[in-house]
Amino acid sequence: MHTADLAAATAALERWVAALHARGHGSRTAAAVALDARIDRFGWDGSRGTRVEVIEGLGPIVAWCARTPGNVRFAVGPPRAADGHWQARYTVTVGDFVNHGDWSFTLAPDGRIQWLAHRPDDLPDDWRDGVPDGKSLGPPAVHDAAVHDAADHDHDHDHG
Repeated sequence: MHTADLAAATAALERWVAALHARGHGSRTAAAVALDARIDRFGWDGSRGTRVEVIEGLGPIVAWCARTPGNVRFAVGPPRAADGHWQARYTVTVGDFVNHGDWSFTLAPDGRIQWLAHRPDDLPDDWRDGVPDGKSLGPPAVHDAAVHDAADHDHDHDHG
């Protein structure tokens, strides 16, 4: 794949991470994924390698992003070409919890994500039975009105 393709894939990943962090912000998610995009979410541990959820279309993807707790943070490494699609390694952090996974994805002609497979790694051994002693998932998330506007959801609070 060409340098321009790599730049497009990198930009698409940056928009995807911004959409995840915006937690249901419709316009941020629309900037990241095509209207008819599809996400295949795979399981971990006993469900590793098994597709456990398919999310199709912008509205359902916005709703899926909205389920992401506010204190969850994603970081992503550089994309690499792989058999007609792109792959990138991601890190997810929630308080003391850190895990990784792989995103495989294709781009629509306009550069947004058309298809994405979300494949988390197995849970770290010390987290398999819940939050380990002395560890935390961090403080509860605080609603950040700066990441969305009133048109993106239907709950009440000031968007001043």
